[in-house]
Amino acid sequence: MEIIEGIEVPDNKTELDKATKFISRVSKKVNNHLLSLKLPKDEFIELYQEILRVLFNVGELSEPIFEIQDKLEEKYNLAYSHSPALATKLFWEKYSDAHKPYTILKNRCYTLLDNLEELYTDIYSEPPIYFWK
Repeated sequence: MEIIEGIEVPDNKTELDKATKFISRVSKKVNNHLLSLKLPKDEFIELYQEILRVLFNVGELSEPIFEIQDKLEEKYNLAYSHSPALATKLFWEKYSDAHKPYTILKNRCYTLLDNLEELYTDIYSEPPIYFWK
C-alpha cells in the first residue's frame, strides 16, 4: 500500500514498471516499422491490441486515485479552511502528482496508437479499420 496524505491506495509501482518496459519495447517495434515503411496488417492488429491492453490496464490501475479525490479534497479543505483558494491549489497539485505516473503512461500509449495509425495510413493509403479515435 502507498499512503497519499494519510489515505491508503494500492502501490502499483511493479505494474507501472512492467507497463513502461512494454511500452518501450512496442515503441521500438513501431519505430523500426516507421524506418522500413513496412507493416503487415496482421502485425498492425497485434501491436494495436497490445497497446490497447496496456492502456486499459494502466487505466484500471489509476482508478484508486480517482476514488480518493473526494477524501483528499476534504482533507485539504479542512486543513486550510482559512484559505479556500490555497486548499484548492494544494489539493490539485497533490491530486495531479498522484495521477502523473499513470497519465504519462496513458499518453505514451495514445502517442503509439497515433504513430501506428499514421504509419498504416502511409503504407496502405487508407486509415486502419481498428483505429481507436
